[in-house]
Amino acid sequence: MSPNPWLLFCLLLAAIAAGWWLGRRQGKGRFRNKPLPVSESLSFLLKDQADAAIESFIQSLDVRPATLEIHLALGTLLRRRGEVDRAIRIHQNILERKGLEAAQCAMVQLELGRDYAAAGWLDRAERMFQTVLPAGGPFEEVALQQLLEVYDCSHEWEKAIATGERWLSLQRVGQFQGREKLATAMSHYFCELAAIEQSAGRIAAMQPHLEQASRFAPGSLRVCRLQVQMALGLGDTGKALKVFRKHVLEYPASLPELLDVAERVFRSRAAWMDCLQEGLSRGFSVRVLNALAQALIAEGRQEEALALVTEQVRRYPGLQGVRALLGLHLPLASGQAQEHLQVLSVLLERLIQNRPVYHCSECGFHGQYLHWQCPGCKAWGSVNRIQGIEGD
Repeated sequence: MSPNPWLLFCLLLAAIAAGWWLGRRQGKGRFRNKPLPVSESLSFLLKDQADAAIESFIQSLDVRPATLEIHLALGTLLRRRGEVDRAIRIHQNILERKGLEAAQCAMVQLELGRDYAAAGWLDRAERMFQTVLPAGGPFEEVALQQLLEVYDCSHEWEKAIATGERWLSLQRVGQFQGREKLATAMSHYFCELAAIEQSAGRIAAMQPHLEQASRFAPGSLRVCRLQVQMALGLGDTGKALKVFRKHVLEYPASLPELLDVAERVFRSRAAWMDCLQEGLSRGFSVRVLNALAQALIAEGRQEEALALVTEQVRRYPGLQGVRALLGLHLPLASGQAQEHLQVLSVLLERLIQNRPVYHCSECGFHGQYLHWQCPGCKAWGSVNRIQGIEGD
């Protein structure tokens, strides 16, 4: 896609004004008898030759304090429009010029690092951001933020943790609005390390990572899941049950996401059913309702299960609840009634099919599965279950 000619036109006009001002400042110096450096670029632009205008601009307009912002603005515009190669050329062209102040140099290096990251050259982006760190002050903070994004994208969790710790050490609690989001991300970085240990069969090695993860996010659902799985992997059912109960008591809404691991921590079906009943009384969830109904059916208490689901669906109407209710009625019906229910079940299944189950509170991403990191905006811990008539 070609850059927006109007935006380029405005930038080049600003460059002309800067060149004119410099000429006035220099009096009889070398700028007075020299044509404005962007006249050729403007000519190309007026002829609808945007690419040639950019090339002429890069080559002609001197990099000076009065024109630096114009170069940076054009580079940013090109990067955002996908013209990363040209953005890189502009920023590299600036860095090749002598006489830049340290702050100006750091500013350009940050932009060049962003160019490399946008192009997918994460190793180059990392080196460029590392170069900015000694500049200190706000430049160091921005460089750390950019490095964190690079390590997050490349799944270099240990580097991400070290960078996040350094970034947090620069902030005072009241001055950093994103501190909570960074703490959430740090918790997930440690969880990623714990998950790696789990996949490798080093169950006991998960513990220190989970302790750190809990330090950053004490009520994390993911930390609880991994702690329960770790305890079960070590054969400590008692500890798994203790961790599970403590978390669910403090965060009842998390029970639906723990059902797949929670049933294994209970030694009897009765205790498991009591847990489900308690969870249902503290917050409605079709998943919990289904689990309790299936547990009742397994004990031969079909009528009780049907009455329970009917009552709950009447109190909390929703598509998922109606599907659960139909699923219980179908085996009990016969003849024409069963055929009618089957038709309703198929229609309802088509209505529900492909409807999102989770959504991201940051960007609105919708999906069928729980993602610890949103696939859309890459935010950590922002994806939650949809609740209401079309949700759980």
